[in-house]
Amino acid sequence: MKIVLLLAGFFILVFLATGIIGYLLRNPRTMEMTAILPTSIELVWQIVTDPENQENWRSDITKVKTEGLQDKVMVWTEYVKSGPPITFRETERIENLRYTIEIVPKSGFSGYSTIEFQKREKGTEIRFIEVSDVSNPYRRVLSYIFYHPRERMQNYIEDLRNAINRG
Repeated sequence: MKIVLLLAGFFILVFLATGIIGYLLRNPRTMEMTAILPTSIELVWQIVTDPENQENWRSDITKVKTEGLQDKVMVWTEYVKSGPPITFRETERIENLRYTIEIVPKSGFSGYSTIEFQKREKGTEIRFIEVSDVSNPYRRVLSYIFYHPRERMQNYIEDLRNAINRG
């Protein structure tokens, strides 16, 4: 009986500590990254803003299902290799300048990504800004363990470079 009480006390302590840690973690999380791509702004824009074609060049996606226009806004779901499917919708589309998509909120997770485009002498500069918000402190702890935005952005840029090089 004593062991059961000790175990119960231990699990309650871990549960409370995890909640406190989650509450103290920074939320929302913001990550920014910039890259120069040696090609025209028009080609980069075309590749990035075409969700239906992303499964052909992004290594983290197995499938993209477009939902079409909903309230005059493009909506699609990305099926990723690790993790649950994520549904997105466009929120801003200024050709060759800025493209913003947001996660359709579900299960206490939301966020958005903005890509800004600038012509440069040697190609196109893209600036990524990603903001993720996890309202539940327990899930926030899990997001810090399993979700790595810097790594995700680096992979996206590398995949984009490869798509440009393929032509």
